Amino acid sequence: MSNWEKYCLRHCFAIPEGFLTCEDDIPAKKSLNDGNSDSDLDAELVSLRKKLEDANNESEELQKELSSLERQAECQRNLDSSMAELLKVFESKAFQDNFQDLVNVIPLFQRKLEGMKRKIVENIDDQIDWNVNGHHKRLASGFTARTEDSQDVVNVLKKY
Repeated sequence: MSNWEKYCLRHCFAIPEGFLTCEDDIPAKKSLNDGNSDSDLDAELVSLRKKLEDANNESEELQKELSSLERQAECQRNLDSSMAELLKVFESKAFQDNFQDLVNVIPLFQRKLEGMKRKIVENIDDQIDWNVNGHHKRLASGFTARTEDSQDVVNVLKKY
């Protein structure tokens, strides 16, 4: 510190003795009269800035963690409500009846599919025989399921 600054601090900005009412102000007076007080204050200011920066960084990390936890909680609430709705559906009598109907219809459906496959194979064999005999007319492609068979399957699937 220059001599002029020291002079101003000690004489121009000095507080008269009668103005001090509390003993707590004595350390403040000593720091003003101290020549090394600026470097001490600068060091303390740097330290406080570092602490503030650390606190801000920690606050940002905590904010990120908090928002992550809030998103997880929201997802968990959505999952819980979806599971509750699904459980209500499974527990309902109508679902159990429909499920039982489906279980009863599956073997019938499998038998009809096997019959349709058998008819398809027979049609292919007939077509091969037809072509081998010199008749190159093409038979209708596809299986020859009856309309009632297809309608039964459609009716069962419409229930669900």
